[in-house]
Amino acid sequence: MPLISINPNLEITPINSPIFSNRVKAHHFGLTGTVQKIDWKLKSSVVQQLGTYNNPFPEALNYWYNYISLEYDFDNFGNIRVYGAFDNGDNIDSNFGGGLEYSFSF
Repeated sequence: MPLISINPNLEITPINSPIFSNRVKAHHFGLTGTVQKIDWKLKSSVVQQLGTYNNPFPEALNYWYNYISLEYDFDNFGNIRVYGAFDNGDNIDSNFGGGLEYSFSF
């Protein structure tokens, strides 16, 4: 999740740079806990991109980024974790992703 957005296709001039948004309002939230033997984690970010001071956006662009994970410890047989993420915003497609992970330490 980039908070400073660039466009590598923009021509660099004395009054222009590839950075098209470096004015940002962002709130990050996180929760974590354990229920029985399941560790859970939730992260969420709400972001408004406002453009630059030289070129402010007429209206703020709004984004919402989310992540959740659940992990279970099998004592002597390792850990398993399932996780997912969802991103949504004004000028991006909604994206969902996830995964499954097994780890064992010896």
